[in-house]
Amino acid sequence: MLPNKMNSGIYEIRNIVNGNRYIGSSVDLNRRLKVHLCLLNKGMHTNAHLQSAWDKYGEDSFNFEVLELCEEDQVLEREQWYIDNGSPEYNMAQSVSAPFLGMIHTTETRKRISEIQNRRFEDLVEREKVGSRGRGRKPSKEARQRMSESAQRRVVSTRTKQLLSERNLGENNPMYGKTHNEETRRTISERAKERYRDPAARQKISDALRGRVNGPPSIETRRRMSEAQKGKIISEKAKQKMSISHSGVKSYNHRPVERVCPDTGETKAYPFIKSVKQDGFSPSCVSHVCNGRRKHHRGFLWRFI
Repeated sequence: MLPNKMNSGIYEIRNIVNGNRYIGSSVDLNRRLKVHLCLLNKGMHTNAHLQSAWDKYGEDSFNFEVLELCEEDQVLEREQWYIDNGSPEYNMAQSVSAPFLGMIHTTETRKRISEIQNRRFEDLVEREKVGSRGRGRKPSKEARQRMSESAQRRVVSTRTKQLLSERNLGENNPMYGKTHNEETRRTISERAKERYRDPAARQKISDALRGRVNGPPSIETRRRMSEAQKGKIISEKAKQKMSISHSGVKSYNHRPVERVCPDTGETKAYPFIKSVKQDGFSPSCVSHVCNGRRKHHRGFLWRFI
């Protein structure tokens, strides 16, 4: 029997048949016992090992014991001490601060989780609820930095990339059959321009592109680019805009550029950007330098003339 009044502390659920134990902590031990008993008797306990043993041996084969009473701010620390020194058999997690540390879901479990998530987002009401949680929320600079560092460490397998690509093809793409309105396009344009005005952002983009943009794309990259363009329908309005952007002085490919040696100051003019290829330079890299997206290309400075 438990006393009528109990404070916070550490407890154990012991199987008196084989001596196996489950160790936990709570700021209200009486309430925690009632929750354990309720879930175990309903067969709904989150700890599969403990639930399986409860079903096998029955309620009469288990005792609930208080190991230590302590202050509320010490319960996790003391629980970790008992887990480390007692090695309880029914505890699935070995870290109270990170319960899933070291745990790996089975293939069957991962499949069930995936199916549940897929069904969840098929519900339009649920999708709107999830989307509204982050709408209008702007992460802090520190949070964005942590998110960036986490993404850089993430390694996405080729198989995962293929699945993500297939999942967003055709009608599965969120933008399928949709177009941005004028206000949205203007907002995207302004944000992109603002981003490139920041020297730190330009340097970050330059560092990310360095080593990848020098020289023409590989044969495999060109093949993928070609496959991605097949079947794409370009509207007459888009064609007109492309034609205007590539005509006269608006076309970067036809603007004259000048190469400058930073050490000697020696210069060489080219009638248009594409002509730099005759000396082994990349027109796209030269364009990036001329537009302030890179500092130099192959050791030379470049500018429009």
